[in-house]
Amino acid sequence: KASHKLVEHGFTADRSSVIVSTTHVHAAPTLVGIWGTSTATADGRAYLKRVNDAVVAAVDIAASRLRTSELWTATGSVRSMVWQNGQGTNHPDGFPVDERMPVLWGRDPDTGATNALYVNVPNHPDQFDGAKNLQFSADVPGYVRKALGATIGGTSVIASGTLGRQEPPGAIDDYSEVERQGQFVTNAIQL
Repeated sequence: KASHKLVEHGFTADRSSVIVSTTHVHAAPTLVGIWGTSTATADGRAYLKRVNDAVVAAVDIAASRLRTSELWTATGSVRSMVWQNGQGTNHPDGFPVDERMPVLWGRDPDTGATNALYVNVPNHPDQFDGAKNLQFSADVPGYVRKALGATIGGTSVIASGTLGRQEPPGAIDDYSEVERQGQFVTNAIQL
């Protein structure tokens, strides 16, 4: 269990101390919801165990690499990337668009270097068709993570703040669209 790893590192923790958040992509199995992995099959149970084991390992690594950080917060926007009322966007009238992009930036208090960055991007990454292209991809969040790692360093966690009604413009379903949208989101975060 992940909470046991925290206790091993000196934290007071139980099961309620751990929250697992996943990124929404179109080129990997999903864990919950109507498209969720079935626990009724051996493959489904094996996949969920693999995810559980990876979470426990990640908590163990993170707890062993803690660094003192100065926390900075901001709220950005991706308003111009949310395609409203376009065909296929599933955006019903009467529901407001929330373009706020909360940012939590952990920086080394002595050097200013990035220790970690968390950004919740209020957009549904829906461009890369992994089944059609026979490739795996972390979609726009994966592109942004890599780009920020190359520019500001540290560990970046990029979340998709919505799974519908706030889709990006664009109809290309290969990686070139991921790159285009990823560059936009990376720039918005850096601003």
